[in-house]
Amino acid sequence: MTPVERRGDRTADRRAVSQARKVPDALAAVHGDDRLTYAGLDEAAGRFAAALRARGIGPGERVGLSVDPGFDRCIALLGTLRAGAAYVPLDPAYPRARLELMAGDADLALVIASAGVENVFAGLGTSVVTPDSLAAFAGEPLVDSLASPDGPAYLIYTSGSTGTPKGVVMPHRALANLIDWQVSEPGFGEPLRTLQFTPLSFDVHFQEIFSTWAVGGELVLVDEPVRRDPTRLLAVLERDEVERIFLPFVALQQLAEVAVTHGPLPGSLREVVTAGEQLQVNDVIRAFFERLPGCRLHNHYGPSETHVVTAHTLQGPPATWPLLPPIGRAIANTVIHLRTDEGRAAPHGEPGELCAGGDCVADGYWRRPELTAERFVEAPDGGRMYRTGDLARRAPSGDLLFLGRLDDQLKIRGHRVEPGEVEAEILKHSAVRECAVAARDDGHGGRRLTAYLVLDSTRPDVRERAEALRREKLAQWQGVWEGTYARTESSSSPELDLRGWVDSYHGRPIPADEMRSWADGSAEQVLALSPRRVLEVGAGTGLMLFRIAPHCEAYHATDFSEEAIRLLRDRTADDPPCQRLRLDVAAADELDELGGEKPDLVLLNSVTQHFPGTEYLLRVLESAARRVGQGQIFVGDVTSARLREAFVTSVEGARAAALEPRTALRGRVERRLGQEEELVVDPDLFRRLGEWVPGVQAVEVRLKPGRYRNELSRFRYDVLIQVAPEPAEPVPVRLFEWDSTLRESGTLAKLLEVHPNRAVWLRGIPNALVTDAVEGARALRSGEGDTVGEWRTIAGRRADALRAEAVEPQDLVDTGRETGRPVQVTWGEAPDAFDAVFRPVGTAGRPLVDEVPVRAGPPEQLASLPLNVALMPQVEADLRQALAAALPEPLVPDRFELLAGLPTTPSGKLDRLALPEPGRQRPALPHEYVPPRGETEKALADIWSELLGIDRVGATDSFFDLGGNSILAVRLAALLKTKLARELPLVSLFQYPSVRALADVLDGSGQDKGGLGDDLDERAEKQRRAFSSSRRFRRK
Repeated sequence: MTPVERRGDRTADRRAVSQARKVPDALAAVHGDDRLTYAGLDEAAGRFAAALRARGIGPGERVGLSVDPGFDRCIALLGTLRAGAAYVPLDPAYPRARLELMAGDADLALVIASAGVENVFAGLGTSVVTPDSLAAFAGEPLVDSLASPDGPAYLIYTSGSTGTPKGVVMPHRALANLIDWQVSEPGFGEPLRTLQFTPLSFDVHFQEIFSTWAVGGELVLVDEPVRRDPTRLLAVLERDEVERIFLPFVALQQLAEVAVTHGPLPGSLREVVTAGEQLQVNDVIRAFFERLPGCRLHNHYGPSETHVVTAHTLQGPPATWPLLPPIGRAIANTVIHLRTDEGRAAPHGEPGELCAGGDCVADGYWRRPELTAERFVEAPDGGRMYRTGDLARRAPSGDLLFLGRLDDQLKIRGHRVEPGEVEAEILKHSAVRECAVAARDDGHGGRRLTAYLVLDSTRPDVRERAEALRREKLAQWQGVWEGTYARTESSSSPELDLRGWVDSYHGRPIPADEMRSWADGSAEQVLALSPRRVLEVGAGTGLMLFRIAPHCEAYHATDFSEEAIRLLRDRTADDPPCQRLRLDVAAADELDELGGEKPDLVLLNSVTQHFPGTEYLLRVLESAARRVGQGQIFVGDVTSARLREAFVTSVEGARAAALEPRTALRGRVERRLGQEEELVVDPDLFRRLGEWVPGVQAVEVRLKPGRYRNELSRFRYDVLIQVAPEPAEPVPVRLFEWDSTLRESGTLAKLLEVHPNRAVWLRGIPNALVTDAVEGARALRSGEGDTVGEWRTIAGRRADALRAEAVEPQDLVDTGRETGRPVQVTWGEAPDAFDAVFRPVGTAGRPLVDEVPVRAGPPEQLASLPLNVALMPQVEADLRQALAAALPEPLVPDRFELLAGLPTTPSGKLDRLALPEPGRQRPALPHEYVPPRGETEKALADIWSELLGIDRVGATDSFFDLGGNSILAVRLAALLKTKLARELPLVSLFQYPSVRALADVLDGSGQDKGGLGDDLDERAEKQRRAFSSSRRFRRK
């Protein structure tokens, strides 16, 4: 234990106020373009404290805080502490049941919530006010703090959103010691600009805020959408010249990935602190810090019950940093004990439970005396210490090495597995962006490792492989459509040929009247532009051609399917729909090679979802812009990435049985999102199209028109792109937040009358089309309900409560027609909201000024990565080979699951509890599925399927590639004896590990190894060696 001087102002709020009065004109916080000085912070916090005191709230009371990032949050924190009260962070995204439990358990005197979320806390048994309404109670500012060093500063509930919350009571003295130590460390005593990243529910927020204010530093505040978007966050770091950040490892990894791959690098950074989960120094982290030689990386460790107790600063060049760095040594006035299971001190170098004592220890768990007595125990020196439940050991240097959780040690077939070690090896693969490893029950009393992967097929070092996969994917789609169109009769109705249009929820054809509304809506938007010469890409069966061509001088339709063009030629041979009709077989990216008339409109309707990625999409749009020169590009029926989770949840939820566990549904949703083979695009990619496609002057993103309700109208959108050599004069805009009073008769019309020459942009309108789907996704992600039926009830109740305020987008379209103002309904920033833009008459096609912010980042971050699915079999094969060479056999995962992203807690840490159970699908293998043939092969496949827990087994699949191991091989031999009455030496399973090869042995031939050749012999030999090794291990 290294002591630091215990200051007289032994509360963090007093230190902040003391500093504020030394540098009153210095900036305490910035939020975008707004500034808050220390004098302003001091006065506002004093008035806030006075308002609390006027309501009878002071020492011994607890105040719930749910205040958005911004100055109100800073003032609320400092003001609550100055009043002597303790604050309780409340996250409005938490399940209702959790909020009720927390509010009731904490016995809150008041809840202070930002406007817009205060209704979330209604009915919790306490008053709810906004910061503005609380200000009405303020009198003269409270100058002196009423906080006591032994009094509680905050009450934070831990255990994650799925466990039973327990409140940690953290006293001022512990936090004051943390701040005293922090500012005494080299570099941290300087007044640096510090990003305020962590939410209030994560205790690091206190360290971020008060260690900055204690030395007169400046906080840089960011809104929640920016905090969760590493590209936008990186832009803030550069713009505001941030010098210090505190990030959990997952967030640091994501930020480094974007900075290294796409830039810019935050050159102002001097200190990066990571905490909350184990730091892994992978190649991306190394590359990030190698390019920032003046920036230091600090690894902090500490649970919520103590805050930070150890720290380590990585030394030397990043290339020499260890994969899993130490967590360091005890901070000031803190003692670390390593204890054995028997409660004795662990010998030096041996693992033991990490226990922390000294000034850092919390008072205990609120109203949980039994649990407090169990975890907060007497230390060898007579004081108190907290048993963390973490395993650690001391290195020869004296630094502590984190070894994982005691109560969740991964034991696989007798071997202790460190997930970080396996994850670090997996992250060496160039296509793997993120990964997590977890142990799952195998259904037979054992446990199996599952690796969860997030891939990135756009990385430079896998592009060659991805390009080959792109060609394969296009060929696959071409084959699908050739077969579809070959079965289409030319005599069928050309204006409503619905072959292939199937409802995702029930697998039935979409009703003809809804499909007619969908097709008519797209065609009417195109015809409203009065095109004379149209080039259509992906004409298909002619749904658009036969609606639009009769109104044009020339129509040039293309499709990459020869059968589609043959069908169109047959249908138009006797009665061409326009004077000049041309039909060509061509891929979407071959427009430059077509020749012919110059179109004034290029049409792509319901084709982009089949593109292999954003690079291909942009290439097609760039060639379309060149062909047009001056005119429009209409991109119809784009699948929305912003609503993809809501859509998938609604589809899978509709199919699920009411008594099925909710976690099983969540797993299916996560897997389906990870295995997305369509290109789904965020609307912001199109709004930023001018950055990547020359000639684009304006873009309108439009919700689908009409009042029909199905997946096409709810989760897809259209895009109108204006192309011209020179930009047109922009239209001035007035932005208004949506207010329900605008629904009253005549109110909106009057607003439009006041601004005849400006576009009136209404933001944040609740979208009646998607309310139920979005609420369903939110309830599923937040872990509400044990069964699917309970989840449906909770989500339905929430949707019902919001539906009264929700608006049909078509209502505003009708309002535009009534008032004579052209209106564009488009997606809002929130997934369950839309915006409406009422343009002045005569301004169609002109760009708008002062548009709302859009997501930053490269194009591939604004869409799905369909090639990831095609890349997965090769990545899995690579990983199995690499991991078998680098790790003991029990440490090689049995299953690899592809996800769109790793689940995180509200604080940005990896949420291992939310990792889905492995699905029953056959794993991605480097060879195609070959169905079993004959009785023996089919019987073996059924046995393997039951034993391995997968839906189907191919004749040439290896038992070990499907997740089998030496222990399961023993069970397989027993099953063969009981189910097929056949005894087989165990060694035969290693020598003939495919269904076909083993069936040949059982049937008497025993020669064929299932088409896998010498590679199978090599893998079988490795498995035999591993099996022999494990048997020797057990005999010892």
